[in-house]
Amino acid sequence: MNLIYMAIPIFILSIMLEAAWCHYKKKKLYRLNDAVNDLSCGIFEQIVNIFTKGFIFYNFYAVSKALALTHWSQTSWIAFLITFLLGDLAYYWYHRCAHRVKAIWATHIVHHQSEEYNLAVALRQGAFSNFFSSLFYIPLAILGADPVHFAIGHSLNLIYQFFIHTQLINRCPALIEMVMNTPSHHRVHHGKNKQYIDKNYAGVFIIWDRLFGSFEEEKEEVQYGITTPLRSFNPIWANLHYWVEISQMASATKGVLNKIWILISPPDYLPEGYVHSKEEPTLQKQDVKSHDPQISGRDQIYVFLNGLLILVGTFIYLGIQPSLGIIWTASFAVILVVSLWSLSTLVDRKSYAWKIEKLRIAALAVIFPIYTGMVI
Repeated sequence: MNLIYMAIPIFILSIMLEAAWCHYKKKKLYRLNDAVNDLSCGIFEQIVNIFTKGFIFYNFYAVSKALALTHWSQTSWIAFLITFLLGDLAYYWYHRCAHRVKAIWATHIVHHQSEEYNLAVALRQGAFSNFFSSLFYIPLAILGADPVHFAIGHSLNLIYQFFIHTQLINRCPALIEMVMNTPSHHRVHHGKNKQYIDKNYAGVFIIWDRLFGSFEEEKEEVQYGITTPLRSFNPIWANLHYWVEISQMASATKGVLNKIWILISPPDYLPEGYVHSKEEPTLQKQDVKSHDPQISGRDQIYVFLNGLLILVGTFIYLGIQPSLGIIWTASFAVILVVSLWSLSTLVDRKSYAWKIEKLRIAALAVIFPIYTGMVI
């Protein structure tokens, strides 16, 4: 069972309900351009995952089969709970390293780019993060955890984290705040305030942060986003821009070892001579967005409806993809990625946006009749 895929309708319904409630209560927690970009990044991640499908779970299974010291019972609830707990601990250390190692941060930064904080942001995931995160679960496989238990537990962990991306819940009861990762704790994690940066790495249990000294309580108002704003709603650029920055740093650095150090150094390390216009986290107020181009009401309706069509189309595509051949799998992936890019040019108010969009619609008008005719 693909629990994440099965949860997608629940995710989307929850986002719609939260957005409707915010509109009713006149809370400005959603922007159309930002929400479209969040979902576009999530869709792009799911498309990439098709071609790297099972990477994290296959690695776990392969290591378990070849190197496991023992094999825990697949029918034991205790074994499942231990697997879930240790899996959450492994996630904590992956997440912590993702914030302290440039190469891993390059795949995780996508999740932190939004200057909003809502349920849509939860779906804003880096498309290539699995290549690194899978390494942190290898010790659990060696210990003997069952791959099925791990797969279910890991999916439940991610589903839980979706629901803590909200500002509508202030604080939970004290005992829950002490043990569990909550909306308050995770808001801190998404903050670019100086005292909030690199805090609260927890997945499900905040006890890891308390134990390893990375806990910070929410006190002052959180300013969301990254210290150097992306200023783009292009989901492809969102996944690549930090790699470009790393390559620029490496080019400005002499010596092979120094270039390698760039990859594994903390994100706040800058090589000597490299000029970086890094913004201080405290310069912006929460209600001031670094990138918020305004589009007409007509264009907003068009973007909303087309975004909804792309979302539904992606859900259908993910469902039928196993029965598609490699050519159509790749073809529809390209169509969806181009569609996401085209939509981003509209919300970014690019001068060529409508030319690209008209070409996309014309291409779809040709491709889908061909595919339909072949299926029938």
